[in-house]
Amino acid sequence: MRILISAIITMCAALMCSAETASPIKKVWILPEVDNDSIQCMAIHVDFNLSGVKGKDIECQAIFYSSPGGWALRDANDNYRLSPSLNYVAAQSMFKAKKDEYNVPDQSILIPIDELHLKPGRKYRIYAKVSLYCNPGRNGQFLGESEYVPIIVDLKNPDQPHVMQDLGKIPTPTRTVKGTVASRKGGSSQEMAMSTSDAVTPTEDDNTFTSHNSKVKKKPIDKATFWVKEEVDSASLPKLYIE
Repeated sequence: MRILISAIITMCAALMCSAETASPIKKVWILPEVDNDSIQCMAIHVDFNLSGVKGKDIECQAIFYSSPGGWALRDANDNYRLSPSLNYVAAQSMFKAKKDEYNVPDQSILIPIDELHLKPGRKYRIYAKVSLYCNPGRNGQFLGESEYVPIIVDLKNPDQPHVMQDLGKIPTPTRTVKGTVASRKGGSSQEMAMSTSDAVTPTEDDNTFTSHNSKVKKKPIDKATFWVKEEVDSASLPKLYIE
């Protein structure tokens, strides 16, 4: 009898642990878009589920990187900046949750392509990571984040910039769990227990440079070289382009 009770307790604990570490972000995808001022933009679309958030402010935040786990692209004009102290290129979208169990199938984060501050005349591969926050601010709560999503930014014709998701380069999903904003900015690793999120599966209709199953070898992108000084911007960084 004790063995049976012990097994039940262990099973319940495992289920509770699984529920705690489940990422709210189900899917992230990238599309080109034009805003109301006819400016060429990139739209980061996010599908996620939330629980216990009625009446709370929810922020979707996208930060852009040179490589998975690498350096963030640098902001140059304070228009799309992560914070006053960090000049990382970032874009946000906020809304107030109307109910506790909240399914958001398509939340959009928009950023003009020019605000990535990449040199024209080349084609780039960058990576976006989306994070979710509840009541963002000093005492806000971190809800979870996506995997690194690879993006092709084509600036070979500066008059017609274009972006698309690079489905030929499927990233390894990251894992996240609820925590405070303070723990995200410097808390212990124990507060960041992990949970997987879904990768996007390419289809035959996707307009990509290569397919996931393609045998064509793509030219690898060199990791960008960044300086320690924050005033260095993305345009001054060598070896970020792929063509």
